[in-house]
Amino acid sequence: MDNSTLKEELDNARQKMFSLEKSASNAFSQLEIKSNELQTIQSQLDKVLNEQMELEKVHNHTITALESEKQVLLERIKEAENRLLEHQPTSSTELTNQYGQSDINRLIEEKASTESQVDFLNSIIVDLHAKNAELESRVRAMLVGTDEQLDLLSNKHMKSRNPPPTRLWCDNCLVFDSHDTKDCSHTNGNNHSHQHYTTNGMIKNSIIHDEIPRKSSLKNFHKISKQNSSVTTINRLYCDNCGIFDDHITENCTDTQTY
Repeated sequence: MDNSTLKEELDNARQKMFSLEKSASNAFSQLEIKSNELQTIQSQLDKVLNEQMELEKVHNHTITALESEKQVLLERIKEAENRLLEHQPTSSTELTNQYGQSDINRLIEEKASTESQVDFLNSIIVDLHAKNAELESRVRAMLVGTDEQLDLLSNKHMKSRNPPPTRLWCDNCLVFDSHDTKDCSHTNGNNHSHQHYTTNGMIKNSIIHDEIPRKSSLKNFHKISKQNSSVTTINRLYCDNCGIFDDHITENCTDTQTY
């Protein structure tokens, strides 16, 4: 080998050595950076662990205080219940002496009667809302619907016309669902006039019909009026074809189209 070749190989070896030294230096620098980052993370972790320990101490102390307060409150509740039981007979006796047992019973009965009447009125309101929605559907179907929709709504309306069962009502006791006035054991000598409420939308002495009458309903309407002399008959003109009151009857209607 000549000197030029040896010199060239020596230069290549020196360049490789310099490159390796530079890579090693960069690696040491990166290692130092990572070591510093690790130390920072470790210090943060130690700080978090210390804070967690402090929070656990505070948490345990708070739980202990709350448990103690809970026990105190439970003891106070128990003491209050005991005092209530001790004073309850006296309070009941004072209440009875002040108002009388009959007055208390009357108030209880009036409360039960009022609640029953409220439930009854709520059921009527629900029925009225349902009928109102059904009538609105029928009107929309009459305006833009087809004959099939009208027939379907008509059949649905006829099925819904069956009256609900009549509820028992006593004029003497003023209660629902217990017994009828004629079966009441507390017969009152004074024949006061009471309104007799029923679930089919009718009040004796003042008929209120909440449905649109057809031929069958009008017949029943007059039949009831004839059977009960105390019921006031209300004669109004009504047309089944037009669906309007106080204008003309069905027999005199000029509109032959039926819905």
